[in-house]
Amino acid sequence: FESRGRSGLPVYIWLAGSGITWHNWTTDRDLLSRMAALGAVAGQCAYENWKYPLGGCSGFLDKAAPIFNSSDPQSCLARLCARPGADCTKGVAVHGFSQGAQLAALAKNFAPEVSAAFVQGHGDNPNPFADLASCMDYADASGKRNPLHGLDRRQVRSLVGEHDGT
Repeated sequence: FESRGRSGLPVYIWLAGSGITWHNWTTDRDLLSRMAALGAVAGQCAYENWKYPLGGCSGFLDKAAPIFNSSDPQSCLARLCARPGADCTKGVAVHGFSQGAQLAALAKNFAPEVSAAFVQGHGDNPNPFADLASCMDYADASGKRNPLHGLDRRQVRSLVGEHDGT
C-alpha cells in the first residue's frame, strides 16, 4: 500500500503472528492502508509463521534474515524499499505480533535502515522475549552500542499486557 503520486516515503513492515493467515483481508489490509494514509509505503512480509518454536537465537536469526536483509534484493525489506514511492533512508518501521514481533525485534541486525520497532504479544511473560536479548546485539564487547545492530530502547515499543514498556 502506498499513496499514489507520492515519493520519498518511509517504509512500514507488518509481520503477522504464528499460525495467522498472512494477508488477512480485514485486519491486515486495514492496518496497511492506514499506515499508507499516514504517509508510508506499507507492506506485509509473508514468512513460514506456522513453524515454531525456532530453536533459540540461531533459529530466530535464520528466519529473520531473508525478511530483513537489506543487501539481498529478494528480501521483503529490499523489495519494499525498491517501490517507486519508497525512500528507506527516511526510515523503516517494523511491527509484528507474536512470532512476528520476535522477528521484528531482530530486524536491525540485518538492516541499518530500520529505525523503529513496535512489538506486540511476543509472549505472556517476559522470558520468551528476554531470550532474544543475546540475538539483538545491543552493544559491543566494551559495552558501547554498535549502531549497525539492535535498536536503542527509545526506538522500540513493546505491548504485551502486564509487561508493557520499552
